[in-house]
Amino acid sequence: MKAMSMPILVVVTAIIILVVALVILTIFGSGLGNIQTVTQARSQCVTLGSSTCSSVNALPPTWFAETIKVQDKDVPVSCHGLVTNYAAKTVCDNCANCHTSGYW
Repeated sequence: MKAMSMPILVVVTAIIILVVALVILTIFGSGLGNIQTVTQARSQCVTLGSSTCSSVNALPPTWFAETIKVQDKDVPVSCHGLVTNYAAKTVCDNCANCHTSGYW
């Protein structure tokens, strides 16, 4: 019986180590994203927004989340902030406005 408890202990320890590693990667993994130029990020947002609007008639759930890392910016930005042209007073806050404003 003693010989059987040692392999079980090794397996349980290995599983615990793997679970802890996955939790750490999940928590800190979002900070490892690529840094893009403003043009690349905006293009990606327009593609994502137009495809989501055409398929489910709604902007992506992360549209307003500031998660995109852009060169020369200290803080992450959102697709909404990248796509909306405040100077021209065109806002892309729903599918109809984005389409009417000519973003897609």
